Amino acid sequence: MKGDLGLVQFDVIDNGRGISEKNMIKIFDAFEQSDDQEVNVGESGSGLGLPISRNLAELHGGKLSVVSSLNKGSTFTLEVKFEIVKKPKKIKLDKKQNSEAHLLKLPVLIVDDNHINSFVVSELIKQMGYNTVTENDGAQALEVSKKMKPFLIFMDIQMPILDGYKATQMIREYELKMGLNRVPIIALTADAEPSTKEKALDSGMDDVIVKPFSPTQLEIIVGDYASRFRKTQ
Repeated sequence: MKGDLGLVQFDVIDNGRGISEKNMIKIFDAFEQSDDQEVNVGESGSGLGLPISRNLAELHGGKLSVVSSLNKGSTFTLEVKFEIVKKPKKIKLDKKQNSEAHLLKLPVLIVDDNHINSFVVSELIKQMGYNTVTENDGAQALEVSKKMKPFLIFMDIQMPILDGYKATQMIREYELKMGLNRVPIIALTADAEPSTKEKALDSGMDDVIVKPFSPTQLEIIVGDYASRFRKTQ
């Protein structure tokens, strides 16, 4: 324990085939699987389970690690810090929160060519009660935004085919042409440079969130734009 935080450790012990040393260095990489022949016989997968698990752990301020030996088994360890409270907090919805309850089924569009990133963001937003749709490039985002009319879009900046800047410009042009309400677009980027934020805003985006970000940061920004949307209804 440190201050108001307590460290909780979860160990998952697998006494199966284990992982060889040469594969341990890449086991958390996306689309990577063990190439040990005796391990993979009769098994298949996407190679995304462990990378997604590690990303989720890190988004919650935790750490996922593994200790393993081939033919001896593995131990996967998750360490997460939790706030220590003396009494359980009672949650009471105020009138504003109740009035926003109807928003919980409105769609949020997530656009990112990194499947792990889009999955993690999507799952976090679903936990808030919203429906989500994910796309992996700006061209698809443009078409989907015309059909589903999301109330909020999270747009990665660097993508193939059509990047986030251009996709946003085209969405804004379409809204203007059709006389539609402006849909808030939040840039997703790992680049914290002020010039990147400036370019995002100049392209028509409304805000920028820098990766990696915490679930709390995401919840705050979604809640903020949900409140703004409510005021327009």
